[in-house]
Amino acid sequence: LFRSVDKAFSIEKKEKLPEATVRKLRECPKHQFDDFWALSDGTTVPSVDSAAALLSTRAQRGPENPSGRRVDVDRVRKVLDCNAHAAGTMDIKTGVADESDTSGLFPLGSLVNHSCRPSATRVFLGDLLFCRAARDLASGEEVTDSYVSVLQPAFARRSALLDYGFSIADARAVVEDWCMPQSLAKPLRDRADKISAEVTAATLGRAVPSFATLADEVEKLCA
Repeated sequence: LFRSVDKAFSIEKKEKLPEATVRKLRECPKHQFDDFWALSDGTTVPSVDSAAALLSTRAQRGPENPSGRRVDVDRVRKVLDCNAHAAGTMDIKTGVADESDTSGLFPLGSLVNHSCRPSATRVFLGDLLFCRAARDLASGEEVTDSYVSVLQPAFARRSALLDYGFSIADARAVVEDWCMPQSLAKPLRDRADKISAEVTAATLGRAVPSFATLADEVEKLCA
């Protein structure tokens, strides 16, 4: 069983997150300052030692807060580009997360690598990120998350992940590229998007046959 709760280092509307983060870095205790700079900025990779220190000692470290601290604003933006999460807030009554323009920097959550077959899932509630195992994990197995929707075809996931500075060529992507290349997948996804865009409460029933036909075509292509 894996489960963690991570409080946001900074959280704000997406366009205001860099400013809020710089302000926090100038005021926060030294251990939080060090935790932030241990994250990747696109040219660096967090070390195993720094990750282990963050996990094991964050609750015990003191409140040292040096005055006159300087903050590299350009590097802050690079760290946020690589690590900030869109923090859609979960409705505790429905269990559904909304589409939010709020973003946050979660130190522990930022250490979790991407996988198109993730072993964990995350959900946001206010300024908290909850990360839980999505399946049974073996001892020593890496905890991974998906940075983009795993329901998207490989070409769409690959395109979205370019924003994070990397692409995919894992086993799932290789199989998808073989049986459902972009030349086939994109027209099917475009049709699904078109059907979805036209659905209303009044027309939902009439849309079901269109989705069923599309599903049959996908099944035949993958057979």
